[in-house]
Amino acid sequence: MSYPPRGGTHLRNWQNINIMQKFGEVGIFSVFNQDLHPGDDTSVKSWHHYNMVKESTTGDLIERGLRLFKRKGLRYFWAYSNRAGQELDQFLTNFKPDIVVLEELGVYPYLEVIRKHDCNIIFDNHNVESHLFKQIKCSKPTFPHWWRHQFHFPQIESAERELAQLADITWVCSPTDQNLFKEWYGSTKPSFVVPNAIHVKNYEQVRLGTFPLPAELKTGAFNILYLGNFHHPPNQEAGRLLIEEAYPQLSQVFEAFNLMLVGSNPTAFMKEAAQKASNILVTGEVPDVRPYLAAADLMVVPLLKGSGTRFKILEAFAAGLPVVSTTKGAEGLNAIDGTHLLIADQIAHMVQKIHQIRAEKDLRKKLITSGFDLLQSEYSWKAVARNIETSIRSLRESSVQPSI
Repeated sequence: MSYPPRGGTHLRNWQNINIMQKFGEVGIFSVFNQDLHPGDDTSVKSWHHYNMVKESTTGDLIERGLRLFKRKGLRYFWAYSNRAGQELDQFLTNFKPDIVVLEELGVYPYLEVIRKHDCNIIFDNHNVESHLFKQIKCSKPTFPHWWRHQFHFPQIESAERELAQLADITWVCSPTDQNLFKEWYGSTKPSFVVPNAIHVKNYEQVRLGTFPLPAELKTGAFNILYLGNFHHPPNQEAGRLLIEEAYPQLSQVFEAFNLMLVGSNPTAFMKEAAQKASNILVTGEVPDVRPYLAAADLMVVPLLKGSGTRFKILEAFAAGLPVVSTTKGAEGLNAIDGTHLLIADQIAHMVQKIHQIRAEKDLRKKLITSGFDLLQSEYSWKAVARNIETSIRSLRESSVQPSI
């Protein structure tokens, strides 16, 4: 993970780290492709970070090359090396955890190390990864997609199945993912819904209208926001839809508006569009998304693929923004069309809904109020702590360990 947390994966990890501190001391073993420097605002005392990029010996490079060859080019499990595994083993020996939360399928190779230690294992499955991988990487009639389906997909499915069987419990993001997980892997071990959640206090200034705005944004326009890491193919597809289809239609409806695509790894297509149109803002990675949430009038989520639930919608609720989303974008959230957000599955309908929110002040107010109420009741750290507590209690009741 990175720190401060940016993006859905890291926000979920940080959410669960903070909530787990209610039940005892938390230690973190993190693996990333850059150095990590926890800030003074972190209360975690035992934190060991491993930077994969600093592996530069001949032995390191040979080991990683052989692993990549063995996996037929699959880079999904990049965050593992023998040296990192040795350091994790030493960390666990010193820290002696009762519970290890193995976050995301990508760190599956560390399971072998963790199972050497006397602890319960929770698999925090951010998505049903086999389902997601098949949607994104194996669905087109091209050779790369055929290759991934033949050789990469079985590895993803096998790893997820093994974790489902060997972990003591699994956390999933939503009832939708819980049902999907059972369809794929049966119900050999308990699974619990631990939703993605927001630390509401962090967005209070945005919601109250007192957070500083981004300097580069023109004032006086209607600002439409999409947040995402554009390395993720569903976000790339959403960005292209917004530029190619939504932007021309929005230009016919609004005299003055800005389309803000905020997040890391923007595509060349997105950058080119921003150079051609002054009211398309493509930021790249930003240290904090809150200035853009503060500047926005509306969050749009034209996602067509995905799994889990979308932090961008929860951040919009926390910031006091109305949301227009596809059905897929809002999947897994207990958000009702017309009450908490508006649903539109075609770009033309999405543009109509955006115009409706701007024109109808009472509707805008209703969506903002209802969205924030839903966030507080079901998707705040306080609310999700109850879900985690239930899962920990189940773990305690099913075994002598851990003693919390």
